[in-house]
Amino acid sequence: MMIDRNIAYLEPSFTGYLILKVFDKDKLEKLTLYELMDKIKHHGITTSRQLIIGLTFLFSLDLILIDEVHVCLKK
Repeated sequence: MMIDRNIAYLEPSFTGYLILKVFDKDKLEKLTLYELMDKIKHHGITTSRQLIIGLTFLFSLDLILIDEVHVCLKK
């Protein structure tokens, strides 16, 4: 089954994957929202709405914590 690239960018699971990929690639446990947006902007995530939906998806799966302006990866 083929999925259109433009539709995949709007999916919360894809945005969540990119967020987790940033944490894994840089071996970080905590990032600010601004740093996170700068890092995933190169992958086509350009609006804050996409970022918030991806963060909400990961938070609902209990993979991240959101502490004011920091996003922390759960262990």
